[in-house]
Amino acid sequence: MKTFISLLFILTITFNTASAQIYDAVIDNIQGILDSKLNPYGIEGAGLTVIFPNDTVVTFTSGYANGVNDAISTDKYWHWASGTKPLTGFVILQMIEEGLINIDDSIGDYLNTQEIPNVDSTITIKQLLQHTSGLKEVWTPNEGVLWNAVWSDRSKVWDPKDILSYMPEPYQSKGFHNYSSSNSYILSFIIEEVSGKSLETVFEERIFTPLEMESSYLSSGKNIDMTSLNGVWSGSENRSTWPHTSYLSSRSGNSAHISTSADAAIFYRNYYTDSLLTKETMDALKVPANGSSEVIAQNVACFSKITQTHGYETTMFTLITTNGETASLFGHGGNGVHNSFSFHWAEKNITLVLAINDFSAINTFGALVFEVLCGLDAVVAVSNETESLEIADKFKLDQNYPNPFNPSTNISFVLPSASVVQLKVYNLLGQEVASLVDGRLNSGNHSVNFDASKLSSGVYIYRLSSGGISYSRKMILVK
Repeated sequence: MKTFISLLFILTITFNTASAQIYDAVIDNIQGILDSKLNPYGIEGAGLTVIFPNDTVVTFTSGYANGVNDAISTDKYWHWASGTKPLTGFVILQMIEEGLINIDDSIGDYLNTQEIPNVDSTITIKQLLQHTSGLKEVWTPNEGVLWNAVWSDRSKVWDPKDILSYMPEPYQSKGFHNYSSSNSYILSFIIEEVSGKSLETVFEERIFTPLEMESSYLSSGKNIDMTSLNGVWSGSENRSTWPHTSYLSSRSGNSAHISTSADAAIFYRNYYTDSLLTKETMDALKVPANGSSEVIAQNVACFSKITQTHGYETTMFTLITTNGETASLFGHGGNGVHNSFSFHWAEKNITLVLAINDFSAINTFGALVFEVLCGLDAVVAVSNETESLEIADKFKLDQNYPNPFNPSTNISFVLPSASVVQLKVYNLLGQEVASLVDGRLNSGNHSVNFDASKLSSGVYIYRLSSGGISYSRKMILVK
């Protein structure tokens, strides 16, 4: 079995002493998830950046880039693949707000579609954004024509426009959602036509420089130095030194964003907290496209149901937790040289971007994503505790005493009214280790003794839940 090495890098620390103790547990929890799950899911290395509600930015890494002597690095880059699409969508929507484009314009108003096979000039900008244009996927992996052309010479630098000749025949009708990278690819050329600049320059001027994303670039049209990336694997085969320039330079599907995980998180944080575009635009962005709603999973990790829809170059997840709470995620996934998941969690005000360096692990990668989300669900409950507990006359959970303790400690809490209550203890992997209360209690003060004589030393989280309210605190067992 592989022994994974891990690294944690805290970019910004802004919390006070009390919340710092809570965030210590948060950090240990998330790092523990990465370290413990890579090997079972067959993943060589991963990088994760989380931006917490107080704008603290933390980057986690685990595993290897190019072999056992080369750890995943916070300074090296990830290929975000289709995670580039929200950046493209943002530029288009920004141009619409500036009056440079009309969302209902036909693409024939901007491009000579007679030079592009199988592309209908009456397709609108909105249909491209919503993937309701009828365009098929340019890669068409089943036919393999473009795929074979790109990979036949791995070192070739492609001109992004060379891909246009490979556009496949479209679907028979427009107006119904069919996800296709061809939509984003066409949008990238409209951006260039309207701006009179290369897409690389537009992204630099409109995104990377204003948001101070100093470790970001587009790989289209460039020769790529593979040593700058966090490794490339296909199962157990190390492809980190293989040339990938032909694929990364092609921009097919407009999937060319390469950056550190921290840089990627900066964009998603700003975009989906509605700080870059007007509220009206952002509201329109989040309207599901016709036919895009689907249930993609049930009873996964701590979620009972996961529904996926699509807006303007944005994937939207609605996750129902096993406690009946809702999680709304806005962003995009990516599947290229690396696999990625980049989203903002609206209810928790948490932004997360997760990347792995094994492009063959697309199915197992999803399981790791949900593990991280479950860990963050518990994390936010803890991180909000300092403020929540100030409302002592309504609902109160005290710090255990003594703390640290060995082997027992008392946990006190106050209920404003008679309630059905659960008081449980968890380790930092989110596993329940004790159930102290599970039933109806009268209003008033309560105290429960917790005997941890059968547990090992470490940090534990105790959580009090009642009527949809959940408070948590950290305690330390020292033997």
